[in-house]
Amino acid sequence: MEEKEVQELLSTIDVLKLLIDRGRDERKGFAWYMVVWGFYGFINIVIAMFLGKLLWGPLTLPAFWLTTVPVAGWGLSTLCWGILSAVVFGLGYFAHVNSGILIAIIVAGAIFNYAFLYRYGIMKGRLKPLPKTSVAPKIGIFWGVVMASMIVLSNLVYVKTGYAGGDLIYGMWGYALGIAMFISGIIAPGFFIMGLIAAFGIPLMCVFSMEAGMALYGLVALLMALYGIYMIKK
Repeated sequence: MEEKEVQELLSTIDVLKLLIDRGRDERKGFAWYMVVWGFYGFINIVIAMFLGKLLWGPLTLPAFWLTTVPVAGWGLSTLCWGILSAVVFGLGYFAHVNSGILIAIIVAGAIFNYAFLYRYGIMKGRLKPLPKTSVAPKIGIFWGVVMASMIVLSNLVYVKTGYAGGDLIYGMWGYALGIAMFISGIIAPGFFIMGLIAAFGIPLMCVFSMEAGMALYGLVALLMALYGIYMIKK
């Protein structure tokens, strides 16, 4: 083998190593999201089942905050999400703004915060810019679209039918969770199985017992978080 061929082979190996390292970083970044949102779902189910309170909305912004801490650090992340939380709380508690408007403000604020904090993370070298071919950001967008559409759909069901029973709502959200997790199996195959269990199992359980559906939802969410931790440690 000539020296030129050796150099080309070494260059190819370096490129492959770089791609592997970037892929590993991408998986770990994605896994952190699964950890945060998995525990978010599990904690909310525990609170709903044992305390009878629904804190899905109030705990959303703290979950957003935790997802950006590794990217931008504790200080700036706390400032950005703290400002958005104060605005939402002030408008909701003191001005009694419509919930639909509050949701729109949260969505717009979340998009701005993510864009700003990720740009800051790249600028400070805490985060490497991902190539356009990266899969994880696209799956993250898919999660956002699915969950946002579920918020709209569940509210439309309530407006049209006047029914907001937990069996129907948890069944719908279980299906949405399952579809999003199934797509996430592209990153890690374990999510394929969890996605199938959620998409079919939770709605089916809710037909017979809302509590059983909620329990399965909480279990799948916990498994999602634990699997995310496994991905980070691996």
